Amino acid sequence: MSLAGNIFAVDGTSAQPPAIIDASWESMMATLAMDGSSQPADYAIVEAWYQSNTGHEAAGYNQGDLTPGSLESSYDEQVFEGIIGSHMRVAHDNVTYRGCRVEGGATYGWYTNPTFSSTVTGTLVDSCTFAGGSPPVDKASMLSSNVSGGYGVTFIGCDLSGWSSGVLAQGGAEFKYNWTRDFYGSSVEGAHVSSANAIGEHIRFYRNYLTEGGSNLASIYCDKRTVGDIQITENILNGSGNNNPSYLLFVKSGSYASSAYDVVMGGNWLGDDYQFGRVSGTGVIPFGSNGNVQTDNFLFSDGSPA
Repeated sequence: MSLAGNIFAVDGTSAQPPAIIDASWESMMATLAMDGSSQPADYAIVEAWYQSNTGHEAAGYNQGDLTPGSLESSYDEQVFEGIIGSHMRVAHDNVTYRGCRVEGGATYGWYTNPTFSSTVTGTLVDSCTFAGGSPPVDKASMLSSNVSGGYGVTFIGCDLSGWSSGVLAQGGAEFKYNWTRDFYGSSVEGAHVSSANAIGEHIRFYRNYLTEGGSNLASIYCDKRTVGDIQITENILNGSGNNNPSYLLFVKSGSYASSAYDVVMGGNWLGDDYQFGRVSGTGVIPFGSNGNVQTDNFLFSDGSPA
């Protein structure tokens, strides 16, 4: 199924995931046995779905069809489609990338210009591939968004592999229906090889298949800046990649934990591949107050509450 025909708002964002991919994902999940004995078969179904629905091929482009070129924006509402380049860098509003491929050649696969404190908004990255290089790969993260006040960047249907860690969302980032896989062991000092890390406000991780992490797969860090309006829901988390995580879902304590607001966490499907535990640290956020809501996560093996 191609995502290339999806309709998005003029600013490059979507208030809800497109109905076509919503229905397809839900149909896929409904086919899983989750009877405690057929996990390999169930994971094969999940992997096949993400393989078909992420990356430039999901937009209808074979790698040989892609055109080499720059993926750095030069004007508002610019559209990049079917282009292969070393990195995406955005300095303008309402820029769209669709069916493109990044082969790591910069610190980040996607980032704003300036890298920090950017006011750029409305970026859509739809059905793109982010492929790192051969080890050692000195890449600290795939995505660094510093936009506040809503989602400055939306990643949907992207395939991320071969880097030293995944998405670092520092505010204003929506990451949904993506696949993180096959990272190399980190060669970056201090990098945690996590698949999706939220540090800030206005961040959403939704229905991703996350398989890579050294310390965790999906996390919220409360030690850097104000934490709020963060959703980590309905993701499939299992440390089946090259880096076995300590935890699948993790919250790091810090001075901003007690004031966290509108954090929603739950409905994630948790696998059996981890070092110390499936979930850790969530107690530092005051769930039940300040709009913070925590609901059950589920075991991928049999669907019971985790």
